[in-house]
Amino acid sequence: MTLSDRLAPLKEEWPAADCAASARMKTLNQRTAMPTATQQLLHAMHLHLALRATVRRGGSDSGPPPPDLTRAITQAATALTQTERRALQPHLAEPQGWLEWSRSQLLRRGEKAAVARKQGVLVETDAQRLLQSLRDALRSPAPRDGTRISAKAAQIDDPEDVHQQLRKAAAEIRTSGHWTGAGGDLAPHLVTTMPGWPEGLSLRIEDKAGVRAPMEFGQLAPGRTPVTVQIDHVRHHYSPIVDGRPRDVPAKGDCFYESVLRAMRVEDQRALFKGMRFQKGAGMGDLIRAMRRQVADELERQIERPGGPPDELCAQVIARWERADVRALPERRASHGLTQGFRSAMRSGRGPRHPRCGRG
Repeated sequence: MTLSDRLAPLKEEWPAADCAASARMKTLNQRTAMPTATQQLLHAMHLHLALRATVRRGGSDSGPPPPDLTRAITQAATALTQTERRALQPHLAEPQGWLEWSRSQLLRRGEKAAVARKQGVLVETDAQRLLQSLRDALRSPAPRDGTRISAKAAQIDDPEDVHQQLRKAAAEIRTSGHWTGAGGDLAPHLVTTMPGWPEGLSLRIEDKAGVRAPMEFGQLAPGRTPVTVQIDHVRHHYSPIVDGRPRDVPAKGDCFYESVLRAMRVEDQRALFKGMRFQKGAGMGDLIRAMRRQVADELERQIERPGGPPDELCAQVIARWERADVRALPERRASHGLTQGFRSAMRSGRGPRHPRCGRG
């Protein structure tokens, strides 16, 4: 179902939360005009945080607790056009405003200030988690303006379809020289969370042409320098940045992993080798294979988490299959819509060549 479909019953079931979200949106709309899809996403975000505040203060007096809308919101965000994303960015650039608004929802029913203070940290965590998931989702390529798929962004209603594609991606990652399919999309999200990755070190990916904004993965500790690689979207190729200058690596399907390894400082390399238990004297091919195994293992670990895989990983898979469906024949789109094409592609295992690094 679409994001709009998800919100409709919640507005009726939780009128106080929707009233708070609507009042907030009225304030935002007075400050600046924005596209309809951006308005809907921001409304959903405020409704979600108001509902989370309801959960944190003990839920409603009767009935089931309100749902977590994080996944539906991040899935819808991947389908925003570039224009809609630009309208959204200023609102994501003010995290403190989101934290303060979230805390204010704890007092909407006259709860004691002590209760609000006690639950305030949890509510702030909810807001930070939502903002981070949204930022991760917006790293996916945006549809061209005029290509209207945002209304269909949340129509995958079978999580097992997504999980199946994530498991397939793990097998792709584990295969040396393979850089097609979702495995290539997911690898940057996973490399900084695998167990052997040095603590406090982030990965930065820059666009060689300077057209696209840099992407950064992981948390960078104060005083540290991120591992920086460069992506050439024309050659579909990664290169390491060493001493501020790009260096070339072979284009044989492993360029992402080799670039990450070569871009690391010596002390970070040693920490990685120690954490991953590389054999002494291993060559670059051995290191890349070991790194691929670690990244694939990390993806499988995240798939099997009790709460399911993180929203940003699911959003990457869904965005890839949306792009596949947009490239489908016009008559198929007109007669069947995105949902059927989406599900058909996912179940058959068909998919496009990796859009960023087809050969690596």
